[in-house]
Amino acid sequence: MDRCRRSGEKPEPAASVFTAEKGGERRHFMLIDGQPKEVASWEEGFGAMLTAPDPDRTVEVKAQQVHLHRFGLYWSGYDPEYAPKTAEQLAAARVKREEKAVEKEALRNPLFADVIRAEGFVRRKGKSNRHRSV
Repeated sequence: MDRCRRSGEKPEPAASVFTAEKGGERRHFMLIDGQPKEVASWEEGFGAMLTAPDPDRTVEVKAQQVHLHRFGLYWSGYDPEYAPKTAEQLAAARVKREEKAVEKEALRNPLFADVIRAEGFVRRKGKSNRHRSV
């Protein structure tokens, strides 16, 4: 993982356990040589990998050198019905978001509400013209 963090490359998983849930019942599976194998739990699936010490990396704990865990545990969700939004859907969502921001700004400044709505002015986050002193 450290090498991948430094170089920016994508790490390869050492093992994966898939959990499927239906009707409140959970089942756990691993793919071993392309064949699914059911395991009792994700802990059983990873087994000794969860606590395997890294032979190279250590950290000092209470004045003793202790080996770190060799493998990290990462969770990921999977939704089989997920479909990314199209460019048109993203553009429509942006227009709606910007319209809401203009309306919010108009409500904050009722004296200039008509101008704000006509011009579409929205105050941008960042530097303010107000002077602040400490």
